[in-house]
Amino acid sequence: MDVPAPLSNRIGTGTVYLQWVEAPDEQPQGYYGYWEATALDTPEVPSGNLEESPVHPEAVDAVAWARKRTGRVVIQVQDGRILWAGTNPMPDDPDLAGEWHPLDL
Repeated sequence: MDVPAPLSNRIGTGTVYLQWVEAPDEQPQGYYGYWEATALDTPEVPSGNLEESPVHPEAVDAVAWARKRTGRVVIQVQDGRILWAGTNPMPDDPDLAGEWHPLDL
């Protein structure tokens, strides 16, 4: 899914957060997430959510969606681990269990 035109000037900023969600019966389960802007990136623009992701049944699709927006991507996989999935270097963050790889579910 392409970045909406009004957000194209924000590509490369912020962080995308993705998480596996076991959904109730009538809702799809999969990876949900959002692209968040921070004042550290652009102090003149308010912080907050830029865009919510669609539901992605597979992590690889969710990460691809995220990477079209920014090089900073965090994903919580099905087993609860929080991994770095960005193209930028992994930050020194004790909450990150390591780097995401396509075989991580």
